Amino acid sequence: MPHALAPPSVVINNGGTVRNADVICEQPNGNRLLALVNVFPIRNNEDEVIGAVNIFRHNTSKTVPGLLAQSANSSDSKTCEGEP
Repeated sequence: MPHALAPPSVVINNGGTVRNADVICEQPNGNRLLALVNVFPIRNNEDEVIGAVNIFRHNTSKTVPGLLAQSANSSDSKTCEGEP
């Protein structure tokens, strides 16, 4: 997913929030996991968006055999890259 379309960028650019979005996180070692993401803007005293808080929760309740493998071939999947 391009950084401009990632949930934190969307929140910073439009000031809204992202709630309970399902994402697939891929760790540097190739392991994937499902996560539920919530992103909230951080505002200054003038109500300008100056950052965002990103909250990821491992979403084992939606883990279905084969789902993560199938997502690798889907152009619609949301993937986060980073450290575990």
